[in-house]
Amino acid sequence: MIGVVEKIVNLKLKTECFVSNGNNNNGKIIGCGDIGDSSFITIYNVLLVDDLKDNMLSISQLCDKIHKVMMI
Repeated sequence: MIGVVEKIVNLKLKTECFVSNGNNNNGKIIGCGDIGDSSFITIYNVLLVDDLKDNMLSISQLCDKIHKVMMI
């Protein structure tokens, strides 16, 4: 999930969709799109959530889609 529309490409708008985060706050899903640089890596189907303060990334979902995740 991300809260910055400028980082998303191929945005597909959504209506009447909401998501809950860890502290039980609901955020309105504005749309879904892709982030990244196609020459290196692209993360697909990222939710654009209204008023999201921090970007959230699921490492386990990345590991399912990408073969290796390395944190330095």
